[in-house]
Amino acid sequence: MYLFVSGGKGLKINKLSGEEGSRGRAGRPALWRVLVVVALVALIWRAGSLVAADNQSTTESAANQPTAAATQTSPSQPVKPQFQLEFLRQSDPHSWQESTRNATISTTLPVTLRITSPDGKPARDLPVVPLIVSEPDNVSDHMFVHPPQLRTNEVGELRFDLHIGDKPGKYQVLMFRGANDGLQTVITRFDVLAQEPNWPTFLILYLGGGLAIFLYGLKLASDGLIEYTGNRMRTALADITRNRFLGFLAGIGITFFTQSSGATTLILMSFLRARLLSFSKAFGVVLGAAVGGTFTVYLISFDLSKYALPAIAFGCFTFLFGKRPRIKAVGLSLFGFGMVFLGMRIMTDQVLTLKSFPFFRDAISALRDYPVWTVLLSAIFTALAQSSGATMGVVLALGRQDLITLPEAVPFFFGASIGICFPALTGMIGAPPEAKRLAWGHLLYKICGAVLFLPLIGVLAHVGGSITASLPGHSHISSGDLMARSIANTYIIYIASTAAVALFLVTPIENLLRRFIPEEPEQVNGEIRAKYLDLQILDTPPVALGSALREISRMGRFIEEMMKEILTGLLAKDKMALEFVRQRDNKVDYLNREITRFLTHLTQKAGSDAESIEKATELLFIVSDLEAIGDIFDKNLIPNAQKMIVHDYEFSDEGKADLKYLHQKVSERLSQMVIALATSDPKLVDPVITGFQTIQDEGRRLHLRHLQRLRGDKMNSLESSSVHLDVLNYLLRIDYLIFDIALHLAGKVKEPALSETSH
Repeated sequence: MYLFVSGGKGLKINKLSGEEGSRGRAGRPALWRVLVVVALVALIWRAGSLVAADNQSTTESAANQPTAAATQTSPSQPVKPQFQLEFLRQSDPHSWQESTRNATISTTLPVTLRITSPDGKPARDLPVVPLIVSEPDNVSDHMFVHPPQLRTNEVGELRFDLHIGDKPGKYQVLMFRGANDGLQTVITRFDVLAQEPNWPTFLILYLGGGLAIFLYGLKLASDGLIEYTGNRMRTALADITRNRFLGFLAGIGITFFTQSSGATTLILMSFLRARLLSFSKAFGVVLGAAVGGTFTVYLISFDLSKYALPAIAFGCFTFLFGKRPRIKAVGLSLFGFGMVFLGMRIMTDQVLTLKSFPFFRDAISALRDYPVWTVLLSAIFTALAQSSGATMGVVLALGRQDLITLPEAVPFFFGASIGICFPALTGMIGAPPEAKRLAWGHLLYKICGAVLFLPLIGVLAHVGGSITASLPGHSHISSGDLMARSIANTYIIYIASTAAVALFLVTPIENLLRRFIPEEPEQVNGEIRAKYLDLQILDTPPVALGSALREISRMGRFIEEMMKEILTGLLAKDKMALEFVRQRDNKVDYLNREITRFLTHLTQKAGSDAESIEKATELLFIVSDLEAIGDIFDKNLIPNAQKMIVHDYEFSDEGKADLKYLHQKVSERLSQMVIALATSDPKLVDPVITGFQTIQDEGRRLHLRHLQRLRGDKMNSLESSSVHLDVLNYLLRIDYLIFDIALHLAGKVKEPALSETSH
């Protein structure tokens, strides 16, 4: 008779080796950096060793004991199920079906077994010999059975006490049938999983720590990739979102490279506030971002934990010693992904304890029977963690340990996709209606997708499992890894399917949201109001600066509208256009006062934060220049237009063409500057800076052309000469102010901060 004893499987961590030489070269890295690397690697190495030690504690230290037991049996006789066994609770006669019992170390566990023959009759007066065949390592107080010789009673029950050892881990007990001829037949084997007295607390702490490492790694990886791509991501998004389908592809690509759908959504919000994107184009990008975000889930479905520590070490070394920003960004990303895999390994190892915990299995069964509760709990957890990757990481850890089946995992998808929408909902406070529609539309399509697939959980799980089984390379992996990949593939199928359906329903969704979220009035009780300024956020300077910049962008859009209408008032003598320009100047003056007051309070709140004070000072100069442009329209150009109306002057055809030409050039440069304001991208103002001298030269050329027409005694040119020259000069003055704003945006003007000028 053959005896097989299964051993625990621990986390194998390969020790890194390195060589340190004293080469004495100039420019050698500072000693503190070397110490930081050594300390960090040692700390992570220690954490990995603890994880491995916890897992290795389930391995069998008494490997020779099963062999000794097997020599007492007859190897010529195969193992036959001669008896059936049930665990019984001490308090009730119901059978205990699990083959693993939970216990606390250094305690006594009462055990009651009912042994029956294959025909169901009680095995009366049956001698039974228990044997401890496996214990954790380093046990000093070994497990033993009392009494050592056992015999069933008249109803086939066997009662004894198990004295648990002093080390946590898995203990294995074999039950042999005693026989007069010296041969023994194995009746059964059962496991006892011993834990520390406060093991639930440690389990929560370990799971929380693993989840924290996982989330922090995701953030670092995303930050590094975003830093690597830089502002090219914003430019690419603006260039390729011409329609919803291109936006969909853009969302997939950008989120694939940044590994952060949240970063993509933030860029979309800034574009919507600047009126650079419509809802349909932005919604297409959101759908693509949801699909691109599934790559992270697919990546962590592979067991790459053996690469975690090398990635952390190499990433840390690259980040600390890299000279170029993009090299540092690569190191930060590697460090982040290493933390992701390490956190995933910790969570996977710790949830193994739940495998034999009856309460957990009962909870999973209850959630399987009520999937709506699974969706709700998953959504709440995702909203609190602000990451669908966190939820999917936990689900993958449970799946890899065979703690949940694929149909049980599917409702977690629905909740994770819904919960990730809530951070955007909370961040839309104070946002324009278009941004609010985007946030609510995102939530609406995720809820509709969950409702659509909720009755099809079994079908979706079957499709995902079948596709995974048909893919190459899955035949030689373990059942746990196969389950993890099936979960990831099914998640991708669900997200891609719902996004594809929503992509063709963008217009109905937009029309529905417009009914519930109409455009907000520019004025309240006849007065213009600031949209983004709130004194309560001054305690957080980065947030306050972002809000001020959004309000300045709004101020810039008012200037753009004035620039467009002033030409109509001048050339067509349109009094309505001039009145529109005057009303817009009132708004610009109001915003100038409110933004100036807000930024002044911010410099007072910032205290010793020199960077925030410097940025606020730059914004104050920009606001002042924008207000000066508005004054040129109101105090200079409008009076010249009124002179044309009162005296019924006319520009010559050549004069009109020259004014239109210069107006168009200055308007294009103004729009470029406003876009740079809205996107906070200083590179967008480079053409404005480099083209300044060209515009000034064009102004002088047009001035000379007008003087040549005067020498030709053209009556229209003579009558409107003063107005024509004034308009040319004021347009050039506006362009100079645009140029000055561009210099501030590019950081090429270093003005003294308010704190310096006050002394």
